[in-house]
Amino acid sequence: MIRVSRGISWLLVAMFASAAFAIFPDAPKRARSYEGWFVNSYEECPTGTGTTSTNNAPGSACPSVLSDPVCTLGSRGRAKYWLESDSNGSDIEIKVRIRGLSCPDGEVLCVAADLPAVSSEFCSSAGDCTWTQLQDLPLGASCCTVGNGKCKINTSIEEALPGVFSVGRHSVPLGRVTMVRTGPTAQVSLVSGIAPARQSLPPGPRRARYARGNLVNGVTACTATNTTTLGILATSACDPVVPADPTCAFSESGRGSFEIVGARRDIRSKMSLSGLTPGCEGRSLSLTGDLTLSTTDCPIGDCTAEQVVGQELGSCTVSSGKCKFDRSTLSTTSGQTWFVEEEAYSVEIHGVRVDDAAGGNVLAAGLYLRG
Repeated sequence: MIRVSRGISWLLVAMFASAAFAIFPDAPKRARSYEGWFVNSYEECPTGTGTTSTNNAPGSACPSVLSDPVCTLGSRGRAKYWLESDSNGSDIEIKVRIRGLSCPDGEVLCVAADLPAVSSEFCSSAGDCTWTQLQDLPLGASCCTVGNGKCKINTSIEEALPGVFSVGRHSVPLGRVTMVRTGPTAQVSLVSGIAPARQSLPPGPRRARYARGNLVNGVTACTATNTTTLGILATSACDPVVPADPTCAFSESGRGSFEIVGARRDIRSKMSLSGLTPGCEGRSLSLTGDLTLSTTDCPIGDCTAEQVVGQELGSCTVSSGKCKFDRSTLSTTSGQTWFVEEEAYSVEIHGVRVDDAAGGNVLAAGLYLRG
């Protein structure tokens, strides 16, 4: 795993967009959008370090600590993001709308994302390659300056670096999306997430309703590097690209979408897949999320639980290349009640995937561009 230095130019690192994908050529047919809401970011509670627990949700927990107390969403705060390919499939448009931000005027916030396994034909070797995992990678020059509690971004990768997506196919699986406050001590201020209750964990936000988007074919993470990518961001990579599942994936006609919604006392999810390859037939596929819960529902007061990796949010069985479920709830899939009426919650979403019954990855949330 590579963590990109905060000091790297926000403009130069946008070269991540040069990824192309050729495991299943022109598949899926459509994967254009990923959008959702931001919540305040809290310091992680590493596995095995929790000193307390929540009263209802699973796992150990640590006292809650804001990642960036300088810039937070207040009780009336709202923050949304949109990542979407343009109509030509040759650019990623980036939009952010934030209001109700408790942050000094003049502070600069920039969009970043985790890229778990970008696949590319833009490699120094002859074949396609998969990049090593990149965390908190700035998405070009997608920044805004805070004024009167507001911050707005309306840009694209092409505006920062013309021609990045002009040639070749690109598959960009996405992990968590963040807003990073720049400066000598850059901090993750906000993170993609939802608030599944009447009230989110103080100080806010007022609302964080959903995460939704499209799905792309999954690939095996790159760990034993043997090549590098071309371009300004010459990161280590693995050649060849290895499908996450050798028999089950989207075909050229494939499409997939998901939605995860913060309900009043639950998390409600839905998923729709079509155009799956014959190797998927009869298999059970589950929408899963990597979730971090912060809540007032703890014996010590506010606490942040250890991250739950691969939490099932709903499942279906593939039939005739299709798989679909609607209105599945976390309380049902997990077999327990995570949220109660009188408490406040914030759930960070660090990743969304589709896994098989054995836990093997098949698909991932992300964007697919044809150049």
